[in-house]
Amino acid sequence: MNYRLAQVLAEEAANTAATKTIDLNMSDPVSALSIFFRGQNNGDTPTAHPAKMVSKIEVVDGSDVLMSLSGMQAQALDFYHNSRPLGNKPMYTDDDWTRQVFTLFFGRSINDPVFAFDPKKFKNPQLKITHNKALGGSACDAGYLQVWAHCFDEKLISPVGFLMAKDVYSYALGNGTYEHIDLPTDHPYRMMLIRSLKATAAIWELFDQVKLSSDQDKHVIIDGGVEELLKLLDTKFGPYTETIQGRVGGGAVGHYLTPTSNCNATIIGYGGTRDYFAGYQPWGGYIETYGSAALARFQCIMHGYAPHGALCIPFGDLNDPDDWFDVAAVGSLRLRILSESGLTTGDTCDVVLQQLRNY
Repeated sequence: MNYRLAQVLAEEAANTAATKTIDLNMSDPVSALSIFFRGQNNGDTPTAHPAKMVSKIEVVDGSDVLMSLSGMQAQALDFYHNSRPLGNKPMYTDDDWTRQVFTLFFGRSINDPVFAFDPKKFKNPQLKITHNKALGGSACDAGYLQVWAHCFDEKLISPVGFLMAKDVYSYALGNGTYEHIDLPTDHPYRMMLIRSLKATAAIWELFDQVKLSSDQDKHVIIDGGVEELLKLLDTKFGPYTETIQGRVGGGAVGHYLTPTSNCNATIIGYGGTRDYFAGYQPWGGYIETYGSAALARFQCIMHGYAPHGALCIPFGDLNDPDDWFDVAAVGSLRLRILSESGLTTGDTCDVVLQQLRNY
């Protein structure tokens, strides 16, 4: 057998907020790690998107950080990495389980023979998962965690490196101000995510202009408005499609979504419910839903872009490493982001890089 799925962590209760540390002591190269977290809802009133149940995922080797992402960042990167939905099950109904998957890719795809995580290259590699089941879904009061590894088995490979992804910069948005960010120039760039999320707001209502340049503007790589960049770049990956389930009465109930801009929603009854439903303003990963009867259960099919408020900037052909942005010859690399005016305290932005790290 060339490949195998290895259970790194058998499903275990995750009822107490904690950071779970798991030794990555497998002997074979790993092309991806898939983390599953499910929470049991305690009510029908949504708390937040279920991805928030996992707040941080890290792969470390002592003090060397190889991966560091929030759950939302990992899911957004996963979508742009594969251009397909994630297999999540966002549910907000009492006693039902809301399920989320977070996959860390070390290669361009599952079973990539060129790029993979080789545990033998490190001294003490570990996976750290910070979770709190109460932070997402509908006030979940029970949670479970499990981890799987996509491993090579009898197929012998010699990976030359792996894809490393990190949150490299996070900050509070100002009001119509520029943020100047000096980016690392240590490893080639494959993708960059610029992410800002606020309920009912499209990301171009949070930040407006993005400029990436090297060597004091000697080379301007990208310079444009976010709304135009979404049309030019995000549509390249296609829309994100998901289905959520919830329960509403005659008043408005807000539900949380993964896509955040240019969203279209279809809301119908579910489980024998034949009531009437309506939705309002599906922006910023949030939709207000209404029903014609108390506690009527609905299903919402959502299409949209910018999952979890992330704008993706790809660097060349994502399957061709010779086409990626080799920053070795760059003296300095700066990202400039202009925030919109009229923002409130708590509006934030973060920058994620996916880079090629050679062994």
